[in-house]
Amino acid sequence: DVSAEFEAIAERTHINIEDPNPEWERRLSRLDIYEPDFKHSKEEERELMELAHSFGFIDEKDLGKPLDEVLSVSNANLKKMFNSLIVKRGPVTCHGTPHELILFAHGFILARVESSYMVGDKKVQPRVFEACETFHWVKFIEDTSDDLHDVILLKGESHKIQFRLKDVEDHDAWWNAIAKMLIQDRLRGHKALRSWGWQERLIHEKKSQQGGEDLNGSTGSIFRRTSTTSIESRRRSSLLDFTGGLINSLVAEMENAHVD
Repeated sequence: DVSAEFEAIAERTHINIEDPNPEWERRLSRLDIYEPDFKHSKEEERELMELAHSFGFIDEKDLGKPLDEVLSVSNANLKKMFNSLIVKRGPVTCHGTPHELILFAHGFILARVESSYMVGDKKVQPRVFEACETFHWVKFIEDTSDDLHDVILLKGESHKIQFRLKDVEDHDAWWNAIAKMLIQDRLRGHKALRSWGWQERLIHEKKSQQGGEDLNGSTGSIFRRTSTTSIESRRRSSLLDFTGGLINSLVAEMENAHVD
């Protein structure tokens, strides 16, 4: 049972099951999106049509026609994305410039966001397509945040993609969403990808950079750093929300012991 296995892995690797945005939470929880015969609703297809049009993959005159008939892309990964469903999207910073990250059931698109302009009374926000990868391409996800920046790294076979988030809450929402999709990809993919310890190789959670302590004594768990900056305290507080009362009590015990 893939659903039961996913829930068990999520619990072990501290992946929060809920997304703060109700619509993204609903989409991230859907299981039908992974089926080979998945079909979009009319609203979902319209959303994909608008996205494809913003990238120049569909002529304006073809808007409203069946997506699979008018989508003008030769890249197999892109075709796979537009036959899928958008499960989360939002702003990130990549290479120091504004980008949008768009997650699908089977991968993601990264687009550069250009300066907006007005056409009559309508605001236009141009996007320039930059990259498209399947989740199968990702070797691992790693939290590369420091005391000043909230950063996620996706490492592939030949290159990596690293992006910065606006704050720790945004970082955690994206981290959870991407980790969920990666695990679903592995659970539904070839069994050779799931050798012993595959979750820890795939999901690289933040470990102490200054000799911090493991909060629950297991590999791949959330670690506490010794930094006492307000940013780090905020990060630690947010991360603890993922793991429930057990870790909160462990932290309290360690902090009381340190005071004593």
